[in-house]
Amino acid sequence: MRRLTTMLAAALLLLPGAATLAPGAAQALENGVARTPPMGWNSWNTFGCNISESLIRQMADAMASSGMRDAGYQYVVVDDCWSIVGSANLDERSMELNEENVLGIADPDVAGTIAEGVERDIERSREVRLQDWSKRPWWQRGLETIAKALIEQY
Repeated sequence: MRRLTTMLAAALLLLPGAATLAPGAAQALENGVARTPPMGWNSWNTFGCNISESLIRQMADAMASSGMRDAGYQYVVVDDCWSIVGSANLDERSMELNEENVLGIADPDVAGTIAEGVERDIERSREVRLQDWSKRPWWQRGLETIAKALIEQY
C-alpha cells in the first residue's frame, strides 16, 4: 500500500511537468534561411588520404540505407589530399565583375604545406565575440560604413 501511495504521489507531482514538456509544432521564420544546418559526411574525418572511389560509394550507400538521408543528411564531402587554391564565388558580383580562378592540386606535399599555413593562421587568430564586436572603436565603424557604401555601388 505504501508503494502504491508513493507512486501516486510521484505521478501527481510529475504530471503537470510532463504536460509542459510535450513537444509542440516547431517555430521557424520564413526568411529563406535553413531550418536545419546543411548536414553531411566528410571522408577526411574517418579515412584521411586513404580513400578510393569504391570506399566513398560504399559510405554513400551506407548513409542512404541506414536512414541518414531520410534524417536530412544530403552531402558526402570527398576530402583527401587535394588542395584548392583560389576562389569560386557564385554571387552576382563575382560572376559579373571578378575574374576568378581555381587551381586544384592533387599532391599530398602541397596539401601538407597549405595545411601548415592554415594551422599557423589559426594560431595567430583570436576569437571575436559579439560583445567585443559591438564595442569596437567609432573610427572602425566609420571605415566599415564607408567600405559598405563603396561596395554597394557595384
